[in-house]
Amino acid sequence: MKRVMLKLSGEALAAGKGSGYDETTVRDVAQQVLASVKQGVEVGIVIGGGNYWRGRTSEAIDRTKADQIGMLATIMNCIYVSEIFRSEGMETAIFSPFACGTMTELFSKDRVNECFKQGKVVFFGGGTGTPHVQPASAQQGSEYVVVRGDCLWNIAQRILGPNASNATILEYTVRIHQNNRSTIGDNPDLVLPGQRILLPS
Repeated sequence: MKRVMLKLSGEALAAGKGSGYDETTVRDVAQQVLASVKQGVEVGIVIGGGNYWRGRTSEAIDRTKADQIGMLATIMNCIYVSEIFRSEGMETAIFSPFACGTMTELFSKDRVNECFKQGKVVFFGGGTGTPHVQPASAQQGSEYVVVRGDCLWNIAQRILGPNASNATILEYTVRIHQNNRSTIGDNPDLVLPGQRILLPS
């Protein structure tokens, strides 16, 4: 296995405390990841923000602002976990889909791949950077923002609907890749959160 994407929930970072961080737990995760890095595995990490904020926690807050708070919570978690990883001897980089001062780098496929080649653990914070985005709302002929856990097959399956045959889904998956090769690269399995792809009509 050359590259893996690890999803950490925000609640897991708190280890039962409800909020904040449990450093012992995060160090345990770091040591497990370090073992993989030493074997040459490229590791990407997406972290939730549930130890700070989950969904629309307060009805008094606008939905867009609530989503933005959640995005920033994931970035705070990436910064914290990244620093623990560094203290365990790993090099790291943090990418986000929007400008965040000097705390993160703006997402770029080329920069991400460069960091992977340098042996860095790459963190992806801030989600898609767009409030209200629901993957199921995408339609053929529209732009789609890749979210964590996506692959071209499940994107195609979602767009085509539950009655689509496997052959139809495969054909549409190939078309997505062909239309977006400059964004995705040669390997259709390596779509990354935050990438914007054009769905074929």
